[in-house]
Amino acid sequence: MNCPLRTGFANRSWPSGESFANISLFFPDANRSGTLRLMFTTNESLIEQAALVLAKRENLRWIIGGACSGKSTVCRAISERTGLPVDDMDEAVFGRWRFDPDRHPATTAWFTAENPLGWMLSLPWPEFDALYRAANAEYLDLLANELDGQPDKPLLIDGGITHPAVLVRAVPAERILCVETSDDRRQREWETAPERDEMRQWIAALPDGAAMWRRFLEYDRLMTATIGRECRDGYIQVFNWDDTIEANQLAGQVIDHWSLSVTQPVDIESVLYEARKLRELTDGFSISDDEFNAAKNFGRP
Repeated sequence: MNCPLRTGFANRSWPSGESFANISLFFPDANRSGTLRLMFTTNESLIEQAALVLAKRENLRWIIGGACSGKSTVCRAISERTGLPVDDMDEAVFGRWRFDPDRHPATTAWFTAENPLGWMLSLPWPEFDALYRAANAEYLDLLANELDGQPDKPLLIDGGITHPAVLVRAVPAERILCVETSDDRRQREWETAPERDEMRQWIAALPDGAAMWRRFLEYDRLMTATIGRECRDGYIQVFNWDDTIEANQLAGQVIDHWSLSVTQPVDIESVLYEARKLRELTDGFSISDDEFNAAKNFGRP
């Protein structure tokens, strides 16, 4: 579900109650033209403060990867087999969190642009990359604030990170996994998957939508390459997902890697069948099919 290239929300309410629709962060470029270029600086202090909370959470696990890598599908499969709750970072970033313009200037600038998607895609790659790196530090700050003081209950976090080099400074590498897939498979998903229709429509509606779509795919490719490179540099385990592997198979590999406890659902029909046979053998008492089916369906909606 995580898509690093989402639009943000321009109509969010901010803590100060002010409007930041035209907020920008500029400093002079070093070239001879004297033009201004948009750049973002990662707040190192936010990462350090987040680490004080997140590094201590021994039951926290995090699955990252590029867009269309399948990490959300794997997270759901793991949750179904283990009962582990999943926190979708997209839902946090684009839903429940509120950003402080002073503390979270990168995300504020992005989300309050007049056209967040068009503005973001107008950035040259170095500035685009710097925006996301700075935003990752801000996300860690918000997550740490949310979890601070809460019990260290098992929690699986889905996505939200485009720069593992930022994440690994706050969460130990052994608690992070990356799901990776081929460029062809990702592009096929972007081009054909129904759940990607909304993004395709948003970009098509931009001025020169065809050119913006090509840039979108290129930036997505570069981001995915950054994720893979930084994972390997940071000793984060990478799992490759191709067309020969089912979601449950990959989920099983992750469960084994992390030694997670699997909660097997109770098959009530099998339990009742065995009980029925046992009673017939020991008591000579036969249970009718109607009685068996009534017991089997008891309590079901």
